[in-house]
Amino acid sequence: MAAHPGDSANDNVADEMAVLIRALLAENPDTLDALGAGVLAASYLGLVSDTKTFARELGVGHALIIRAVTTLSSELGLVAVERHSERSQKMHYRLTESGRALVDGVGR
Repeated sequence: MAAHPGDSANDNVADEMAVLIRALLAENPDTLDALGAGVLAASYLGLVSDTKTFARELGVGHALIIRAVTTLSSELGLVAVERHSERSQKMHYRLTESGRALVDGVGR
């Protein structure tokens, strides 16, 4: 996810992710916040699948990403936690069918 200046492939992915996040937020304002939309978009685009990498790539606190993934999983059913390391608190997650359908359904 880290973009390098002048790298058009990374710029395109970053642009696609930004468009997807905006669309998710616009169509789900009462359900998603920016971090939740970011987790869904990054997972959908195959960019990251764990909380530590997501936090590092976005420069956001790991605890905030854990909270977003927990909400998306336990409250909304949009992601499934596949592994959770007690030692590092790293969570590996994937989109559920509901999560994929939500992202597929947004107008971009």
